[in-house]
Amino acid sequence: HTFDTAGTYGITAVFTGGAGFADSVSGPTVIAVTDATDPGTPGGGSLASLFNS
Repeated sequence: HTFDTAGTYGITAVFTGGAGFADSVSGPTVIAVTDATDPGTPGGGSLASLFNS
């Protein structure tokens, strides 16, 4: 998903189960999106912090 405006957003992950797997929904995580005035050095793009990895 792309956030078009700065602000605070609550996000969740949703898994729709398949054969032999149950549906699952994560707890909410709140993120703050800011306007990029200077992109600087790009990040690694990892979402590991959202999943405690």
